[in-house]
Amino acid sequence: DVQPAPAHGHSSRLPSMPIRGTVGLGAEAGCVAVLRTADKMGNMCVQGKADVKIACESDNIESEITDHGDGSYTLRWRSKYSGHFKTHVTIDSIECLGSPTTIQLTSSTPELSKSEVDGAGLKNAVAGDKTSIRIKFVDQFSNVAIPPPSMKFGMAFLKEKEKLSAAAPCHPFEQEWEAGDTGICELRYVASNAGACGLHIWCDPNSTDERIPLPGSPFPIH
Repeated sequence: DVQPAPAHGHSSRLPSMPIRGTVGLGAEAGCVAVLRTADKMGNMCVQGKADVKIACESDNIESEITDHGDGSYTLRWRSKYSGHFKTHVTIDSIECLGSPTTIQLTSSTPELSKSEVDGAGLKNAVAGDKTSIRIKFVDQFSNVAIPPPSMKFGMAFLKEKEKLSAAAPCHPFEQEWEAGDTGICELRYVASNAGACGLHIWCDPNSTDERIPLPGSPFPIH
């Protein structure tokens, strides 16, 4: 009965696929990878307790290792900051194959109360001319957030001090996301009637006809 020797860094390989995950410090957040260890001869290990360690070149990353006792280890990186971060994985201070590698943390859960809304179209418009509004989305940690495709937008022109209701007709507009992972969406509309009114802008996060006003809505517009 010949058992594998202890795990060795030069024989144990990190996954070749990009290691990506979501921003956050919760149990389900972060980047996850599974390290399957092998001994010097390339035999797959069947026991745990190897000296597996994670080192990150950023102090903003928390790391965690779960030993499954069968030669495999779940590695997890968490942070409240988005971006690309270099990380090292070692066994007995020897780099594993594929280490160092880069993890990428992104955010897809915008904190709507922190959204930034600006643009000429929030203050005045000329009937018949196109104008625009820019919305920037960030998460709870103020990182750029890229909303999921299920998020929808809506806008309506109502009389001053008139409250938004589910029955308020949606004014037609065009929308376009800025190139790159900026979390910025531009809404373009054409006003049809002259006069003072309130411009209501809302989000429907899950395409359920929910109307969540964006910060500052309604905007007094002439």
